[in-house]
Amino acid sequence: MDREKTGALIAAARKERGLTQKELAERLHISDRAVSKWERGAGFPDVSLLEPLADALGLSVISLLHGERMDADGVSDQQVRDALRIVSEEVKKKFRKLLRVVKLCMAGVLGVVLLWRGYEFMVTNGDGFDSIENPRAIGAGYENNCKDMAERGICQIEVSSENRYAILTAPEDIAHLLNTIEQIEVKGTYRDWGPDSLDHTILITASGWIPHDRFIDTDDYTFALTFPAFTAGLQGEEPLFYFRAEIDGQDAWSVLEKELDKIASGEDNT
Repeated sequence: MDREKTGALIAAARKERGLTQKELAERLHISDRAVSKWERGAGFPDVSLLEPLADALGLSVISLLHGERMDADGVSDQQVRDALRIVSEEVKKKFRKLLRVVKLCMAGVLGVVLLWRGYEFMVTNGDGFDSIENPRAIGAGYENNCKDMAERGICQIEVSSENRYAILTAPEDIAHLLNTIEQIEVKGTYRDWGPDSLDHTILITASGWIPHDRFIDTDDYTFALTFPAFTAGLQGEEPLFYFRAEIDGQDAWSVLEKELDKIASGEDNT
């Protein structure tokens, strides 16, 4: 099939019939730009349009296919028309099948997105941010809590581990240990966690404070630090994350133990 020859034939037959491109397009329920494209040889009519186009121009379908007027008997042209209908119907069936597959895929993707959004809403309490999945945010939270302890009117620090138990109430002892705790840095995931990862606990209790005149809290406040690993989030009874706590590149608990030994022995804390 020669597009230019077919285009020239369509243009000539249309003019013979006294039709404009727009009028021909309206009969075929298409745009006049499509007709213009055919006549310029820039495109070829869809197979489903060959029969109605031939009828509108008074041509045989065989003539359109060959791009020139041909003497075709009625039987031959009808056979071609029947073949075109079969082809057109098969194309439509495949298109409908493809469309169903696309719709099913889109529905599946939409379902996954909605499920994910629902899960995200639940785990983030609707605010779109899940701090438990953001180790950097958790680390910053721990560090800020450690650094802010001195502002909170600490009245007691309780230390417990397998071989140590102490309660600090003397202001100078509390201030000394807090000064060390303030130096804690979260340095990433604690890789070697196991049954002994949370063996050491420091409970820091504050009684009613006004830090920087920001707010007043009249209830006791207790903040727990576990060592050698900080933890965050629970899945059942198991923490989801363990973080490595350090002071000047050393394990934080080792440093704190030394300071606790100094306090216990009454060494000068200044």
